[in-house]
Amino acid sequence: MSEMSSKSTNPQLKKAVADLKRVSRKNKVKIWETVAELLSKSRRSRIAVNVGQIERHTSKGDVVAVPGVVLGSGTIKSDVTIAAHKFTDQAKDKIVKAGGQCLSLVELAEKYPKGSGVRILR
Repeated sequence: MSEMSSKSTNPQLKKAVADLKRVSRKNKVKIWETVAELLSKSRRSRIAVNVGQIERHTSKGDVVAVPGVVLGSGTIKSDVTIAAHKFTDQAKDKIVKAGGQCLSLVELAEKYPKGSGVRILR
């Protein structure tokens, strides 16, 4: 594990980083390693994306990975598959009402092991 991820005391986060790196090595793809590195940053540097930003940068049917938290500010109308470390309740409600899916990053990595068609939003 990297130096950053070993400092985290969150066992779920540590497991997610380790699983993403495992999928990356197994399939010889860089995308999941990049997501794991972004996820293992310090809490201060961790990524937070609003639902409105996801709406602006995606179109219907897109698959998005957010190595951080998805927040509920803004509106979303397109049905997109979004994977993140955490979702707020409001964000989850808005995504599901729009016809989208909320997944964990590890679930997305197992569903799309080669990472083709997956976009990372920061």
